[in-house]
Amino acid sequence: MDKGVAISYAAIDDEQTGLELIDQVDRHRYVFHTPSDLTPRRTGTDQFEYPVDHAVEIRTEAIVLPSVAGVNIRNLDGEVLSRTEEFADESFPSGTYILELSAPIKVYLIVESAVRITANGMQTHITFADETAVSVGARSRHQSPAATITTTEDPTDMMAAISMFGSALKTIGVERSYPTLRGHPPTVELGSELDIPDGLETPETGVTIEIPPNIRSFMSSHRSRTISVRRWFPELSRRLSRRPTLNTGSIPRVGLRGG
Repeated sequence: MDKGVAISYAAIDDEQTGLELIDQVDRHRYVFHTPSDLTPRRTGTDQFEYPVDHAVEIRTEAIVLPSVAGVNIRNLDGEVLSRTEEFADESFPSGTYILELSAPIKVYLIVESAVRITANGMQTHITFADETAVSVGARSRHQSPAATITTTEDPTDMMAAISMFGSALKTIGVERSYPTLRGHPPTVELGSELDIPDGLETPETGVTIEIPPNIRSFMSSHRSRTISVRRWFPELSRRLSRRPTLNTGSIPRVGLRGG
């Protein structure tokens, strides 16, 4: 998976209190407010049903979203119990819930408490029975490259570069059908040596494609791969696609007349 994707967290220190989330890849910022100051503490990501880049734990009795946002209320198995939208007013008894927020950054909250969600035309309010621990996990939608790979024109180096495109996947399960679980592949540039940034890892799929170590086999090994190669290596693709041309300027033209 692509460990270059990072979500940073910071407690708000201006006139309001709350938590600021910053997507360092897609350059998004998302802030929600709380009634009192927060002290975010790093926590594990394995507790979340879906992949998240980073997670923190906060303690609060309520969260106010800056705008009206859809909220999916799930149980720990990921089953959707309800979804709230604009002008919602729904309450849920004491239990453990995963709250999935529709925001520029994918945000999940895990809380063990009774929960009430209300929304007017401007904000969404999430209220708990008392001050409680809330795990906040976030994932970049990753619509931009998070890293750059440099490769030479050597076929082996180019194959190594293309093989790293799978690092953008957040999961290899069926959930990868969701766009937010299929990130943008790294940028590829031609250079003097192969350079794959630290932190890029490909998922273990057990699938290997073997082709002869030459450029033409590399580009024609699969139609979809050819499209990718032409996209990522346009200059090399243009050179390889050149064909001999016939100069017809010196060839006499023959006119045919109807009988």
